[in-house]
Amino acid sequence: PASVEVRRVPSGEPLRLKRFLTRAKLMRLAQFLFYPAFMERQSAWVRQAIEEGERVLRQGGADLVYTCSGPYCSNRIGLVLSRRFGVPWVADHRDPWTQSWGLHWPSRLHHAYCATFENEVLRRCSRFVTNTPGQREDLLRRFPSADPDRIVTIPNGYDEEDFAGPPPPKGERFVILHAGSFSDRSVGGTAPLGGPVRRLLRNRLEYRNRDFDLSAHSPAPVFRALALLRAGHPEFFTRAEFRLVGRVSGGWRGIAASLGVADAVRLTGPLPHEDAVREMRGADLLFAPEMVRRSGGRVGCTSQKLYEYLRAGPPVLATGGSGDTQDVIRETGSGWSFEPGDASGISDFILRSARGETVSGPRRSEVIARFDRRRLSSLLAETFRGALGEGRRP
Repeated sequence: PASVEVRRVPSGEPLRLKRFLTRAKLMRLAQFLFYPAFMERQSAWVRQAIEEGERVLRQGGADLVYTCSGPYCSNRIGLVLSRRFGVPWVADHRDPWTQSWGLHWPSRLHHAYCATFENEVLRRCSRFVTNTPGQREDLLRRFPSADPDRIVTIPNGYDEEDFAGPPPPKGERFVILHAGSFSDRSVGGTAPLGGPVRRLLRNRLEYRNRDFDLSAHSPAPVFRALALLRAGHPEFFTRAEFRLVGRVSGGWRGIAASLGVADAVRLTGPLPHEDAVREMRGADLLFAPEMVRRSGGRVGCTSQKLYEYLRAGPPVLATGGSGDTQDVIRETGSGWSFEPGDASGISDFILRSARGETVSGPRRSEVIARFDRRRLSSLLAETFRGALGEGRRP
């Protein structure tokens, strides 16, 4: 609404200094020695954001502080303003922080610092918002002193207006679609680490959550299934298409060629969101790969596109281990989840879908409607009301 006031502050990011440190190959040393100043790209923004927040609060212009992470340094803003002015603070983490699969820290000591800060956030905020039940369970397991009544779950979702109008007509080809990117990092499971000395130092010093197998987030399961279909059902293979909407590294293209399925793979590159949603609605299957834990444990995160997949309509073909993604698919009756290496099961699922056979349980539209962002916004409003009802935290 026009009545909502928005105040912006400069990022404060020291771009020239970072460029110099990068050219001099000193950036990682700076991160190691001057943490948390280099904790995140937005770290320098925090001071100015706190100052602006203080001006707002002194003027009586706010009853509650809401921070959304990442960036995780925004927790510092909420913590400082809540302490100084005694206003309730709602901290929202849209992804796991210290248990993230994608982040890394200069050392275990730096990770321990962030874990200690994460615990402080849990103790000091009025409400802590997670985006999956698995993320909430993980926090309560790692921080048993946390108050479970203050940790709520508000998942990602979809915007109903994105799906207005009828879906596009189906074409002659049977389309399996993935919306998103596949990087070289997941080709081999790790990012390139440079020369042998740097690789050794980084492996010894840096901390990252190595329990996640990043290579599971890949198009390879569909490539292998298509290879089986080419051998066993060539008449179907000629009309099958694996459409990848997003950035796809050259390594994956090479794997498709090596398996003899490159002819069935179409790369569209990144598309505007409106066009990507149209592609989802016009597909026959929607591919949702997730990572797996090497330990076999549950994966407590889901991708944003999963919820748009649910609303789009076509069955979801998921790969990964047990976790929140599998639970959502099962609860909504929207598809099926396979182990990444189950090429036979995936190929059979594709073939049965092409024949028009039922490949999942009854689709539960009423459950899918829970992820409409209008409803999720009402849950956030309820969370705000709960925090305001408690008043000042001790």
